[in-house]
Amino acid sequence: MSMSISPTKAMIKRLIPLLALLFFAWPSHAAFTVTSAGTAGVNSGSATFLATSSYNQPVHDCIVVFSSALGSGNVPNTPTDTALDTFTSILSFTGANTFTNQAWIAYNGAGSSVNVVTQTYGSAATVAYATLTTYDVNPGGNCTSTLLDVNASTVDVTVSDGGSFTSNSFSTAAASEAIFTWINDGFAGLQSATAPSGYTSGSLVGQSGGDYISVTAYKILSSTLTGATVSWTSVTLGGPYDMIMLSLKAPAAGGTVRRRGAVIQ
Repeated sequence: MSMSISPTKAMIKRLIPLLALLFFAWPSHAAFTVTSAGTAGVNSGSATFLATSSYNQPVHDCIVVFSSALGSGNVPNTPTDTALDTFTSILSFTGANTFTNQAWIAYNGAGSSVNVVTQTYGSAATVAYATLTTYDVNPGGNCTSTLLDVNASTVDVTVSDGGSFTSNSFSTAAASEAIFTWINDGFAGLQSATAPSGYTSGSLVGQSGGDYISVTAYKILSSTLTGATVSWTSVTLGGPYDMIMLSLKAPAAGGTVRRRGAVIQ
């Protein structure tokens, strides 16, 4: 004699919270996503500030910012954004031809559907040579300061016209990371450069005719790197260049995957 049992409404109601918990708290192995959040630049011009166009910035992601400005009175100030995020300085140094180069991260962002990142400068009333590059990074969980890994610079290297620019060696702490490489031309005459193998290149930034100032590329890693270097090749025009390497790790396994919620308006 067999007996079939059909679920009652009471049983289904008890299962719903459990299913929801499993959905929202599955162990985190989500893939990174990296998205350009905009650029701005001035080359042989005059600007009191630089700002991205309005874009959708999801909540809990990181905002990675690279900035440069020529001249001792034009040191970039701390970036600001519409969402009132707090930007933390990761690197700041004087590089080729007195360019001040910086990297910033806003961790665990507040989110805004109309976000704008703005960069102002030091004591000078205007800046003639400067760039601003921004990226949204979703590591598959809340993007906190514990995820920062590589943050290194290669300063004032003379690159021959059409030659290569290689970073100092670096190592990563985890297999799953998003890593950025950003280069800046001290002579503001960058015309083209081929990103390191496997990296996704962004746009050239800071245009004056056919000349630019900086460019960024990124890669999602799947294995750890030890004593590694990256090389930009076919760099035109030659001159003195600086580089920043920066990476963010994935959250530790066993954490929780953050499902994207509603963006704060």
